[in-house]
Amino acid sequence: MKSPTRQIIRAAIEADDTVSTRQAEAALSILDERPARDPSGGPPSLLLTQAEVARMLNISRFTVRRLVLDGRLDPVKLRGLTRFRRQDVERLAGNGE
Repeated sequence: MKSPTRQIIRAAIEADDTVSTRQAEAALSILDERPARDPSGGPPSLLLTQAEVARMLNISRFTVRRLVLDGRLDPVKLRGLTRFRRQDVERLAGNGE
């Protein structure tokens, strides 16, 4: 995204008083292409959703599913939810796969 567009969106988010601080921080982190922080203000989450993995690797969610089926990415099942370890995703990204 071009810098002027990013600045306009940032100004709009900051000016909108219906947007919570947490929502604004999440949106701005996407604009700045940095990982979103946990709402408690801690470090980025260790477990990622399929959508977060797709965004992180710049691939589709369908491709994330194919990586799982191919055995190149192991999901973690947690109370019926499917998540992915951040370190596994970063390893996969580092290998260029």
